[in-house]
Amino acid sequence: MSYDLARIIHPITPEAFFAKHYETSNLHVPRTDRGYFRDLLSLDEIDRVLTTLHLHTGEVSMVNAAREMKAEDYAYPSGLIDAARLFQNYADGGTIVLNNLEMSLPSLADLCRSMEREFSARFQCNIYVTPASAQGFKTHYDSHDVSSCRSRG
Repeated sequence: MSYDLARIIHPITPEAFFAKHYETSNLHVPRTDRGYFRDLLSLDEIDRVLTTLHLHTGEVSMVNAAREMKAEDYAYPSGLIDAARLFQNYADGGTIVLNNLEMSLPSLADLCRSMEREFSARFQCNIYVTPASAQGFKTHYDSHDVSSCRSRG
């Protein structure tokens, strides 16, 4: 199933978004359906990516607000991700960061391309997977536009 701006912000229309929110205010769209974005990305798909695609430290990293994390904590000296140590660090409160995941998953690539057509700007998908009882980053700000979708399923 394809995702575009209309589907992402439904029931708000793109016209209403551009008239009332674009570059002026945040838009929060509450969802009661925990599976609304199920076709876009799932934890099973993230697990498959991490365990089968032979990713390296440029594509995957870890952060933890409670302690500094270094690549050698979850990767081999070659930079190849060691999935067992990555998952152990996750269990210990680390956040897994997958950069540019649209390069590996067609569903996210389709989403980025549709958003690029809508906004005439480059889009990428960085995914953060954090245990429910942990915090990945200390308080900070981003110097670029970001949006987030939270999933707990």
